[in-house]
Amino acid sequence: MEKKIALYPFLPESQNFVDEEDIGLVDLLENPRFASARSRARRRVKWSIEKGRIPPAENLDKELDRHSELFSYILSRLIVSCIKDDYLVKRYALSESKTFYSRIYRETSLEVKEIANSLGIESAITEQDFIVSLVDYLKSSSPLKEKSWKLVNRKIKSGKVFLTEKKFRRMLQEVVRKKIEEDLPLDVPDEVQSKLKYILEDIMQTLEKRESKFELDFEGIVDKELFPPCMNKIVSDARASRNLSHTERFAIVSFLININVGYNKILDIFKSSPDFDDERTSYQVKHIAGNHSENKYKPPSCETLKTYGICVSPDWRCDRVSHPLGYYSWSLKSRKENENQD
Repeated sequence: MEKKIALYPFLPESQNFVDEEDIGLVDLLENPRFASARSRARRRVKWSIEKGRIPPAENLDKELDRHSELFSYILSRLIVSCIKDDYLVKRYALSESKTFYSRIYRETSLEVKEIANSLGIESAITEQDFIVSLVDYLKSSSPLKEKSWKLVNRKIKSGKVFLTEKKFRRMLQEVVRKKIEEDLPLDVPDEVQSKLKYILEDIMQTLEKRESKFELDFEGIVDKELFPPCMNKIVSDARASRNLSHTERFAIVSFLININVGYNKILDIFKSSPDFDDERTSYQVKHIAGNHSENKYKPPSCETLKTYGICVSPDWRCDRVSHPLGYYSWSLKSRKENENQD
């Protein structure tokens, strides 16, 4: 088996190898030959939940290690499919794509081009850039929200988009993440699920421990019912494990800081995100909060939020304010006035 097949098990070449080996699911689940693959599959899924990445593989110089790596990927997809949890699917797909990204950094430009072709992305290479079709670029980079990915910030010529090698690799990571996520969950027979029972119970306990940290409770701090619709939507999206754009993250963090929600409560919003990174998120929240109250960033205005497509489901009060903080202050004042009248 070529090392490439084990390193990139979602490529067609890997699927062809599995088909030629003609190994049944019963063998994968019961044969002692695949015990190491089953063990690594369990760790693969557990690490994706706990750490947001896949555990490092052996050096894959030995044929046995390559088999274990390839078949652990197949088994891990079965495990994720049995649990049928949307957060787990997203978290697992993201973790696999991060591993892919770290691995292609060891490849030459020509090897990266070949891998991209296997993923359905045709490209050309110049001395400085990778060149892809506009259609492939839009399809592959649409979930990437940073400004640098907007077409206006890219070099385009004759329907072709020019990317640095770093950008091209990052785009391929998104292709892999999307491919894995869209393929799951698989339809797993009951017989297979019963044979995986001991692994599934372990994974579900791990998942429950993590999801128990996602409870978001503002009670006693602020009243979420007073939030403008845009901020409520961002919080809801975060709790539903949808990745937020940089602007959405900045908007909700700066909004909450300015209405005196504490640092730990703000961090809780992002913990259910599939790409949550404690250290990075902590740094970003502290930066937006500033060292002193006078250094706090303000959230974007309503006009800016409209520009970024973040203004959603505006109500009558939205038509009369120009800023999310103005909306909240007005709502809070109205609430207090009503309470005083009772």
